[in-house]
Amino acid sequence: MMSPYLNVTDTIIHLVVDKSLMIGRSDLPLVKKVIRDNNYRNFVGCSKIKQAEFFELNLKMYKTAPFDEWCDYFAMD
Repeated sequence: MMSPYLNVTDTIIHLVVDKSLMIGRSDLPLVKKVIRDNNYRNFVGCSKIKQAEFFELNLKMYKTAPFDEWCDYFAMD
């Protein structure tokens, strides 16, 4: 089944709620730019292993991490 398309706002909410990213209000312009400039799957996929605490078939939990940490890892990868 294909994932539904998320707009930028919904993607940010998904990153905060489901991926445990800490995004400050002052970070929002950068977050929006990163989401618009990069493929979401590439951005999230590169940090899944680094940030994963628990992986099971239908349950994935991630360490709480600041957005810039995910960006740094994405840039390095």
